[in-house]
Amino acid sequence: MLENEPRLTLIVAERSLARADGYCKNRDRAVARVVPALFDRDGDIVEQLSPLRPDILIDASGPFQAYGEGRYRLIEACIDQGVNYLDLADGSDFVAGVSAFNEAARTVGLFVLSGVSSFPVLTAAVRRLSLGMARVDSIRGGIAPSPFAGVGENVIRVISGYAGQPVKLVRNGRSALGHPFTEQTRYTIAPPGRLPLRNTLFSLVDVPDLRALSELWPEAKTIWMGAGPVPEVLHRALIGLAWLVRARTVRSLSPLASLMQLATNRLRWGEHRGRMFVEVAGSDQTGVAATRSWHLLAESNDGPLIPSMAVEALVRKALDGHEAPPGARAAVHDLELEDYEALFASKTINTGFRNEPVDLDTPFYAALLGDAWLSLPDEIRAMHDGTTTAEGRAPGRART
Repeated sequence: MLENEPRLTLIVAERSLARADGYCKNRDRAVARVVPALFDRDGDIVEQLSPLRPDILIDASGPFQAYGEGRYRLIEACIDQGVNYLDLADGSDFVAGVSAFNEAARTVGLFVLSGVSSFPVLTAAVRRLSLGMARVDSIRGGIAPSPFAGVGENVIRVISGYAGQPVKLVRNGRSALGHPFTEQTRYTIAPPGRLPLRNTLFSLVDVPDLRALSELWPEAKTIWMGAGPVPEVLHRALIGLAWLVRARTVRSLSPLASLMQLATNRLRWGEHRGRMFVEVAGSDQTGVAATRSWHLLAESNDGPLIPSMAVEALVRKALDGHEAPPGARAAVHDLELEDYEALFASKTINTGFRNEPVDLDTPFYAALLGDAWLSLPDEIRAMHDGTTTAEGRAPGRART
């Protein structure tokens, strides 16, 4: 990650200088210079930020949904002090509101990018999948972390805050209300050439994608994003609690956040593999219905790195002289899948694409392996080319 970049000085800012100092002392293998600093976002931000003078400030605190009044004080201070800004926000309203600072950021030549977490990779995947399609009818995706990844307090606080509460989305061509964790779908994530994961239950979540994707692809009649926490028994318990909120039996699950975190981090079993999918359905240039999907599989401890990879990619691009254009916005156009793939290459993170319908003349193994077929040696492909053809659905295709 960025700790391995010798051109950087990383300032680790905490409300507790002792904690920041302890963290920095434990980074003895870091190539970058790592220094601690005291910073309290509830204090005088300009006074604290001025002596630090970073080139880029990264807000990884949160939960952004709970910032309340003055939620953009840090952004305002960065613009005032001439500091570029990135955040890992996953709150729809927070990310959408950042565009209000676009003119101010452009005037002083700064970039202010919000939602620089898992959000940009999903959007980049939709762009890749929709290339060459005449029409996009639906977009859906999901993230399922490994049960052993460890879930932070802020993440649990966010989930407990919106579970069962109404959220705006696009459904059947109309603006509608959904209720997170009370709507489900099942999906099998199967990157071509890799062992598929178990069929996973996904529940609707409140993420910036629901709003941003509808703006980028206004013709899409349905947009749906979900999370698939495992073990499934805990997921189903959360579904039941979310229904209590939806039925107004209880006001919110926020009082249960600590208990939810305890259960999530203690009751862990299953495959130590994180996964993600994006699926786009519509029609191709000939008018034939087409469904394309992108699958990601992260082995062991590499999955939790994905939410911070967008920040790493943007910082590395800036170091190489390809800084993001000035302006304040959601980070939907600032990264492409190629930027992520360059970082995935050094990790046990595998991705791939699957398309439907499959040409009936496609060799069986080509249909089974998807785009992984092209990575096989020519002599292997020649052995199986044309021997058995695909019939109907491609074997191994993710099923819902």
